[in-house]
Amino acid sequence: DQHATRGAGRMAALSGVSAEGAADLLARCSRPGERPLEVAAVNGPEQLTVAGPAAALDRLAAEAEALRLVFAPLPGLDYAF
Repeated sequence: DQHATRGAGRMAALSGVSAEGAADLLARCSRPGERPLEVAAVNGPEQLTVAGPAAALDRLAAEAEALRLVFAPLPGLDYAF
């Protein structure tokens, strides 16, 4: 439920990887005991919106930079609509 999770996470745009290709990357950036990162929307073949805990998105930002993917936080959004 969107209202139940409001304020508990963040969202970001991720480009340069498909949803299938991002699955392992998102799993690597998630940690036991926290909500996992998820693909909130597929906006194009290699354009995703990702949602999850702020700390996990920070890890994803670092991984994306290392992989030369485009990562852009979406301030003010904490759930998909």
